Amino acid sequence: DIDGVKLGDLARYIGPNPLGFLPSFIKFGKTGRKLSMNIFAFLFPPLYFMYRKMKGWGLAAAVIMALLNLPVMIETFSSGSYELTIKFGIDVKSRNFQMLEQIAVFVRMMLEIMAGFFANYLYYKQARRDIFRIYRESEDEDRDAINERIMTKGGTSY
Repeated sequence: DIDGVKLGDLARYIGPNPLGFLPSFIKFGKTGRKLSMNIFAFLFPPLYFMYRKMKGWGLAAAVIMALLNLPVMIETFSSGSYELTIKFGIDVKSRNFQMLEQIAVFVRMMLEIMAGFFANYLYYKQARRDIFRIYRESEDEDRDAINERIMTKGGTSY
């Protein structure tokens, strides 16, 4: 039992690769710590969150990452390396634009690092929330039906 959820139910919720998550989940439940490293969440935050059915986090990460990429994209397309000039009245050579670009890159890196360190904890919290909801909604069902609902709600998404 980890924080009110059976270890087997967490493993069923995780689906593929439960052994990669369960040690972190046990640590979260027993110590209250929130840090663990997830290299895939660090490298590809939006894809990772969507793959693990964390749609809200995935959508937020995708929108934020896209917005933070805008200054770099504007400079790249207006630099002449692709012989494409964007005429929005933006001086990509100005000090202010260069600073904006550096800040955007820095913030993106910080968000990627934070995603790498906190993705497993966010996944753990979602797993607990979903499993508790299934427990509440299926009090009258047999254990096989509950297990099936847990596996369907969790797992991975293409």
